[in-house]
Amino acid sequence: MATSRKSRIVPLSRTTKPDGAGSEHSVTQPAKLSRPRLFDALSRERLFHRLDELRQHPVVWIAGPPGAGKTTLVASFLEARKHHGIWYQLDAGDSDVSTFFFYLSEAAKALAPRKSALPLLMPEYLFELPAFARRYFRELFARLPQRATLVLDNFQEIANDSLFHQAILAAFSEIPAGRNLVIISRAEPRDDYTRGIASGELAQLRSAELRLSLEETRAISDARYKLTDSVVRDLHDSSDGWAAGLVLMLERTDVEAPDDKKIGLASREAVFDYFASIFFNHVPRGAQQTMVLSALVPTLTAAMSSEITGDDNAAQLLEDLYRRQLFVQRLHGTEPAYRFHSLFLAFLQTKAPEILSPAEIDSARLRAARAMDSAGDVDQAFALYAASEQWATAARIVLQHAQRLFAEGRWKTLMVWIERLPADISQTDPWLSYWLGVSQFQIDQEVSRATLTRAFEQFESLGDDLGQMLTAASILTGYYFEYKNWENAEPWVFKLGRLLENHPTFPSRELELTVYSALLYGIAIRRPDHPMLPECIERTVALIEQDLETNARMLGGLAITGPVCCMLGAFELFYRVRKTLNPLANAENLTELNRAAWHMTNGAKLCMNADHEITYEELEQGARLGAQFNLRQVEFLSHFFISLHAACYFDLERSKQAMQALQRVVNTSHPLERAHQLWCEGMYETAAGNFAKGVERLRAAQVFAESIGSPAHKLVGYVMQSGPLVLAGNLREAHVLAEDGLRFARERKVHTWDACFVLIQAWVKHEQGDHESARNLLERAIEIGEDGSHHYFRWLLQGCRKMLAVALRHHIRSESVAQMVRHFRYGSPDPMLETWPWPVKIRTLGNFEIEVDGKPLRFGRKTPKRLLSVLQYVIAMGGRDVAQHKITDALWPDADGDESYRRLVLSLHRLRQLLGDAEAITLSGGKVSLNAERVWVDALCMSSARERCDAAELRCIAVSVFRGEFLENEAEEPWMFPMRAQLRRLHADAIRDMVIPAESEIKKKAPSL
Repeated sequence: MATSRKSRIVPLSRTTKPDGAGSEHSVTQPAKLSRPRLFDALSRERLFHRLDELRQHPVVWIAGPPGAGKTTLVASFLEARKHHGIWYQLDAGDSDVSTFFFYLSEAAKALAPRKSALPLLMPEYLFELPAFARRYFRELFARLPQRATLVLDNFQEIANDSLFHQAILAAFSEIPAGRNLVIISRAEPRDDYTRGIASGELAQLRSAELRLSLEETRAISDARYKLTDSVVRDLHDSSDGWAAGLVLMLERTDVEAPDDKKIGLASREAVFDYFASIFFNHVPRGAQQTMVLSALVPTLTAAMSSEITGDDNAAQLLEDLYRRQLFVQRLHGTEPAYRFHSLFLAFLQTKAPEILSPAEIDSARLRAARAMDSAGDVDQAFALYAASEQWATAARIVLQHAQRLFAEGRWKTLMVWIERLPADISQTDPWLSYWLGVSQFQIDQEVSRATLTRAFEQFESLGDDLGQMLTAASILTGYYFEYKNWENAEPWVFKLGRLLENHPTFPSRELELTVYSALLYGIAIRRPDHPMLPECIERTVALIEQDLETNARMLGGLAITGPVCCMLGAFELFYRVRKTLNPLANAENLTELNRAAWHMTNGAKLCMNADHEITYEELEQGARLGAQFNLRQVEFLSHFFISLHAACYFDLERSKQAMQALQRVVNTSHPLERAHQLWCEGMYETAAGNFAKGVERLRAAQVFAESIGSPAHKLVGYVMQSGPLVLAGNLREAHVLAEDGLRFARERKVHTWDACFVLIQAWVKHEQGDHESARNLLERAIEIGEDGSHHYFRWLLQGCRKMLAVALRHHIRSESVAQMVRHFRYGSPDPMLETWPWPVKIRTLGNFEIEVDGKPLRFGRKTPKRLLSVLQYVIAMGGRDVAQHKITDALWPDADGDESYRRLVLSLHRLRQLLGDAEAITLSGGKVSLNAERVWVDALCMSSARERCDAAELRCIAVSVFRGEFLENEAEEPWMFPMRAQLRRLHADAIRDMVIPAESEIKKKAPSL
């Protein structure tokens, strides 16, 4: 199904790196990141010393009116002190804090090109912006050299309600000694910034300090004219120390000094306008027109100035104004660039209607827009096109750069641009609706879906299949990230599935992977019975295994290892994808979200597969990255799976710690997170033996799990609830839940937990005393679980080991059960159960033999007899709490205390290595013990049977394990005799108990003589 109408724009996946965005071939630094170039600037040593003092504080705030010389002061100070750093010229566009972080990252890249790129402010970080900002600025300042400075100029341009202020406030505490943040603003710090003054983080250079001293006024004057002291004093008094006023007055002090001191200073802007008018009116009209036209943009290069103004001498005029210090800054860079002082810029803009016709202004504005467009300054280009109401061209700018803006995290700017377009353009072009919708998702998911739905309908009417697929994919991805209610996502699963049925052609494989990944989310979570599931998995995996953009591959991998593998089983598929993508986990261009999510998702699946150590390793890495990069949901889920895994192994302390960490970051208003929290609490309480509490938590979890419309989560809740119900004695309820789960699973073709449900039914029957039905169901459960779904048996906690033991006791699919037990690394719930696949089995009755993982332990040319003597002695003494001094006295009677202890410790270490199990034998509190859950010994099984078993079971154990005398073929030692005698008596008693009843029966049946 090829697209029947060619799309005018092809958006890439969000993670695709846009051309020129941070790449090595990108254009030179934008003007807003260029430090002003000084010409004949006055060195204000008085203020330089003051700045040296203020730099003892991390943040220096310089406030003063327009034209007070703030920018010149800071630039000349940094140049005089040879301090490096970043100069950032703020403008209204930086009120979108994502824009600010994007350009700041560009500046950092230019400063340290070999360092990895700093993170962009993507939507997932907005909810924890201060934490993101703290980490960002910590890394940024670490890259800056000693005594470096970050200058934020024109701070007053940022809107009061912008999130920008949260980010800057967070930066205060992350500035190391020897580096500074300098803020240049027309305004004093707001109330929320003044807290930094109290803490000592922020120091101020106030407006009054910026006023020129008489000596400074004289120095500036002397650089231009030789004026009398009286004239200089008059200039100083009239300008009131205001640098801008002084410069303009000096322009008028050509021959005569101004005698009029009656100019009011109530409004500096009024004074500026007065003197600027005098200056402006005395330049030729052509120069006036050139200046006015140049003021259409705040910053322009020499080439742009000629293109915009039509004046070949425009650059020369700007250079002349710069050298005369008439409110034009020249910026550092490979090409000369000029920026008007904000006051002079505003003045020139008010003059434009006086000397230019509307048509001339519009024509020049269009030339400026084209110049900005060609130079890659799309922000200015869009603003100029919009100001000229060239809406079609403005829309082209949006569509041309939408993907790049979104990839840079500048979705808010993108949204503002689209909303500024007239409705007859923005609401009728489906691509504009598409980009508006994906941007709106960060603010309002419902509004976003409504916009995207409109875009889909428009694409549908145009026959644009690609547009439909991308829009449907965005809607499904939005449902996944929101994860509140998947019921309304169902139609989009089928719409996207129909569009993919005939294998459409995609402009790029990254786009294809984006679409297939989104469909996988929808199918796995909402409609696992969808017929396209196998094909969708196959195509996604094939694309993942190709050499595509790193983040696109990782997102596809997360779709597989997350909802597909976790909710639909597929362990082999998980390991295949993991092998492919694991090498990308440390890729430099991998986003922090994808890296953290990869570790968390891997850990979740490894947890279900009972891969013990690596599970904790992956999940703890996911939790660390989640906390470090403020990815709260990743951190939350990492803690959840740690707690669940620990509970399944009855590691209650670890489970509790993870549960408490989870509770600190949970969003209780989010239904899925609330379900996970309650699952976590319920499983912990059950593992701790508090069955009623466990049932209570898990019943509550089920309400939330069913509210999101995900069949898999509903079934997970059924499984987790059933175990505690059995343990709490609610057998009928557990049986009904298992039956309902099986029926619902068949309807939705989710068979991941079928084996669990059948095992629950077997467990219920066993507890009810219906052992024949229990054994039949148990055999069926194990048979079903042989496909890998037995991994979930662990969720039944105490019931899992119990029923596996029943299976082994009755020889039900013993080989499969033994494999399951070994995979789970379960200790035996019954020390008498010889058929349990013990990690270590030791036979002492008759020949002395050791089995490790079911295989006989073979020695080399020389048997380590002394080492084995330690093991034999511990067994002879009962295997538990054998005092170390008794061992050393018996085996090393001639060694002194320290030497005998050293020999014992070394022997135990070597024994653990020999047995291949670090937990098999322990030394604690001066006593040595064999681990009763991991080591089976025939002699100990028989000796403890009298206390633990009834007479019939004792007889069976005695007969089955007694193959000869205790250590009968070993060199005799005195410590062997007590155990040997005890076991001989037990065996004899067992035989007698069997023989006497048998003889009585014979006598009863014999005929009387």
